[in-house]
Amino acid sequence: MRAKSLTCVKVLVFLAVITNNLWAAVPPPPVNQFLGVPDSTFANLVEADCRFCHNQTPPIAAVDPTYLPDRHHNLLGQSVPPSSAAPYATAGQTYQCLSCHSLGPDPATGRFVFQMFRDCALCHRQLQGRPTVHHATTEAQAGQCVICHGHLVNDMGDGHYIPSYRPSLVTPWPSNKPNGGPRGEGNCNFCHNTVALPFFNPAPVVDPASGVLVFRNADTHHATGFVLDAAKCVWCHNITPGINNAFSIRTCQNCHGVESLHNIQYDDAGDGIIPGRENPGYGHIGANSDCVGCHGFSGQTMSAPGAGPVTPFLSGLSRAVVAAGQTPLLSLHGNAFVSRASASDADPIACRVQLTDRDGRDILIEPVAVAPDEIRFQLPGDLAPGNYHLRALKGDRLSNPQVLVVRPGVAIDAASCRDGLVSINGSGFGGHDPSPLAGTGVSAEFSVEAGKGKKALPSVTSHSGKVLTWHDTQIQARFADCGERVSVHSVFGSASAPLVVESASSPKNKAKPRK
Repeated sequence: MRAKSLTCVKVLVFLAVITNNLWAAVPPPPVNQFLGVPDSTFANLVEADCRFCHNQTPPIAAVDPTYLPDRHHNLLGQSVPPSSAAPYATAGQTYQCLSCHSLGPDPATGRFVFQMFRDCALCHRQLQGRPTVHHATTEAQAGQCVICHGHLVNDMGDGHYIPSYRPSLVTPWPSNKPNGGPRGEGNCNFCHNTVALPFFNPAPVVDPASGVLVFRNADTHHATGFVLDAAKCVWCHNITPGINNAFSIRTCQNCHGVESLHNIQYDDAGDGIIPGRENPGYGHIGANSDCVGCHGFSGQTMSAPGAGPVTPFLSGLSRAVVAAGQTPLLSLHGNAFVSRASASDADPIACRVQLTDRDGRDILIEPVAVAPDEIRFQLPGDLAPGNYHLRALKGDRLSNPQVLVVRPGVAIDAASCRDGLVSINGSGFGGHDPSPLAGTGVSAEFSVEAGKGKKALPSVTSHSGKVLTWHDTQIQARFADCGERVSVHSVFGSASAPLVVESASSPKNKAKPRK
């Protein structure tokens, strides 16, 4: 079944968020879908599905139509990775305009121009017999899950703790635990299911709290696409007599380790998290009944080995596009930003902000203020143009990322004209698309007089030039004559400056700007 059903209920999702989830479904199943990636499927997506997550959406932030274009345009000049979705790019080379855009004839002029499109699925499309677009990346294929999911999961083979002893009576099972509780306690699918055990329902159901279409565990895991690679079936079904078998938790712990499972909790009251003191049904460590749901034994108080700072989760960013050099006050929105290790701890553990550049370098930012559902921080003004990952960091627990786009500031350092040939030096010009729909180009302002004699009034007219060469720091364009000012219109914005008019017989150092 297609995951586009997510878009049909996004209004319900946001209503649930802004009303503090007062009508959440407790107890599960299905599990409330307010933390992590929904228990749904993400194959055969259409554009609206993509924009449900990959867009700045109210009420968290106003829609910024430049977010996705700027995020892609920031890749210009960077190396193309093997997993790139760019249709005309070659791995190992650098991104150019024609890595994504194709040329086609303009019926009005007969010239070849870039073909404009805004459908994500034209490039990020699922190929027959291949994983979903999310798991076709180099990182996902290597079992590196934290980069997208945060510490709600573990990376495979990262050395996290996986018990080596034989499963005991209190060890959870994915399903079918022979000594589980009377209602199926002790199995993952006791909560992560479409209907309560022992009933079986292969069809997905709508979570009444979030409106998300929830699928069974088997469906969500097989829909990742890893099942299409037989070598990766053992990621979940590694059959080893005595410890690992198809119905054991041990292979699940390759990605869902003890410390990740014991740090998953939703703050439904919005007042900070204290493990064991929360309302049941919102996580793994909120109340004793949550422990029973996983381990299958009641009548005793349980501990959670490996529990530490509860893993934070990000749901949005107040502003996702800034110009280089700006220092705005931003807000990260989400959940579990404040918690205590236990009820006896007087001091809460609060989040900091981790910013990661494209080369993997991290910058830690101390917040201005931290609330259970919001982190306010000042963005540094010395960030180079590019795409950055913002995460909440609490102790050693990282959240999922939000992408911040720092676009180049468009600036003209010098502009000169000789016999109609305009030369412009500056920065942030990006790439040039001659299509009128693209909006990139060079224009010049000319002073003219309207009327005759004493009634003549000065006015300004603007003309577009013919672009001869266009680079990120230098442009040449041809005009019929030299104007007074020149403007550059790039994919990242516009800038203007006075034109220095040079005489053909005068050296450049004697040139003067026209008034």
